[in-house]
Amino acid sequence: MTHLEVVEVFRNSGDEVVLQVVKKIRDKNNQSNGPTISPLVLTALVVVVAIFGYVKYRHRS
Repeated sequence: MTHLEVVEVFRNSGDEVVLQVVKKIRDKNNQSNGPTISPLVLTALVVVVAIFGYVKYRHRS
């Protein structure tokens, strides 16, 4: 369900409904101190560097 659909369900319900939002608490071992790089971005970066190195090396020969 989309957010809008869920909101409509709560608005149209005949009974009293309570919605509670629970935030996840991150484990201290799972916390990161800085921004993280997604695996897709990291893979793309490695591919770009590899292509660049290949093109540079190929021109030297």
